[in-house]
Amino acid sequence: MDSAGADIPLGEHWALNAGVWYIDIDTTATVTLKDAGDSKVRFDVEIDP
Repeated sequence: MDSAGADIPLGEHWALNAGVWYIDIDTTATVTLKDAGDSKVRFDVEIDP
C-alpha cells in the first residue's frame, strides 16, 4: 500500500487536509461447478481501483 498526504494550517482553528492511497490487490479464485461433474475452474483476480 502506498500513501501520501498533507496538512496545511489555515488559521488558529482551521486546517486543510488531503490524502491519496493506492492499493493493488491480486488473488486467485477457484470455483467448483456442481452441475458440470464437479469441474473446477481457477482464475486470477486483479482489483486495481
